[in-house]
Amino acid sequence: MSPITKFFASMAGANTDILAQPECQTERSKYASMGLMVMTTGTLALISGGYALFTIFGTAEIAALFGILWGIFIGGLDRFFIISTRKKPHDNIAQLKMAIPRLILAAFIGLIVSKPLEVRIFKSEIELQLAKEKVEEKKRLQNSSTDYQEINNLEQQKQQLRHEEKSLREQWLKAEKQANHEAEGIAGTKKFGKGPVYKEKRQQADELLVQLHQKQQGIEDIQVKIDEAKQQFQGVLTDINQKQIQASTLLNHLQALHNLAEEEPIVGQINFCITLLFILIEISPLTLKLMSKYGPYDQALETFESTMIYQQIEKSEDVKKELKEELKNRQIQRTQLNNFLNNQFTEVIAKTAQSSDLQLAIDNGVKQVVERTE
Repeated sequence: MSPITKFFASMAGANTDILAQPECQTERSKYASMGLMVMTTGTLALISGGYALFTIFGTAEIAALFGILWGIFIGGLDRFFIISTRKKPHDNIAQLKMAIPRLILAAFIGLIVSKPLEVRIFKSEIELQLAKEKVEEKKRLQNSSTDYQEINNLEQQKQQLRHEEKSLREQWLKAEKQANHEAEGIAGTKKFGKGPVYKEKRQQADELLVQLHQKQQGIEDIQVKIDEAKQQFQGVLTDINQKQIQASTLLNHLQALHNLAEEEPIVGQINFCITLLFILIEISPLTLKLMSKYGPYDQALETFESTMIYQQIEKSEDVKKELKEELKNRQIQRTQLNNFLNNQFTEVIAKTAQSSDLQLAIDNGVKQVVERTE
């Protein structure tokens, strides 16, 4: 068995020692394919988890570390599904019942893995959708903002004052021209010099000039108010932009993708197909194991496990026998010890009874008791 086949078979959780046996030669490609599927799901999970965390934190190092851990976790979980799903010769219904929870969990994992990758696939469309929503939010804010309404009112007042200022300027230039012509004797009374008529026209021109300056001052005052209102409104827009930038997370992109799918049915259909594809990829290792037939490897593995179980049972029986023998020996030793102690005690009592000193002490004690009793 080649190293590559051995590696992918181990990824599928196969016992490579059993698989290397000649009778299991036909099973090697099957378990190598399962291992390739497990490695594919783990790689997709690595990319998906890394991109998701990079979208949230924007740090490549953390995203790469999390992506590797997430890929190992998903690959290990798929490998466990394959290992725990054992093939039986004539029990397909029971196997399917046991595999249904695993298939549901695998489909759910595929759904989770697919979402960050969908965001990456539709990145350009999502950015356009976010920009569109930003413009709509700005328009909504403009329609509801008092600052923006005040700016519009001030702009209208400014335009009205400009119109009046233009009319006054024309009137002033005309009055100024008439006064100058009167002084020069070109028009009016056609008398040279600054007579009463000239003074009257000059006064009219000066009055118009004062009104013109007042209009110009009014326009400047309104422009100051407009600048202040625009500054306040721009501050509100800046806060909203900052919040939108901070909210530019994976959830925000997913919401934009959902809104885009509602507006563009074709996007929703493509998104559904991509999600279904990732789910199928995720459940493919377990599905391949369920679709495969009971083969020589399964029989050899079952025989190996039965042998190991029998050996363990034999070992446990041997241990039980050893314990029984040890307990029996301890009981014999305890009985022998009790007999020895009883014999020693009897001998001590017999020797004590034959002692004259002990007999004399007993007689004295009895005598004292009798005397006290009397």
